[in-house]
Amino acid sequence: RLNGEENIIWIVDSGSPTHVCGDLLLFDSYTAMTPLEIGLPNGAMVKSTHLGRVRINSLLTIDRVL
Repeated sequence: RLNGEENIIWIVDSGSPTHVCGDLLLFDSYTAMTPLEIGLPNGAMVKSTHLGRVRINSLLTIDRVL
C-alpha cells in the first residue's frame, strides 16, 4: 500500500538497469530533464521528462527513476 487512498501494484526487477514510473504523484522527489525516448517491454515508445526518487515502502527506495 503506497498511500491511504488506493493500492498500487509495483513490478520490481532488481536486475533492470532502468526503472520507470508513469505517475509523478508517486515520486518522493524529481527534477525535469531533457526528454528521453525509452522503449517499454511491450514495445511501446514513451518520452520521459523527469528523473527522481520513488519510495516503494519503508524499506525500499529507488533512485534515478524515469
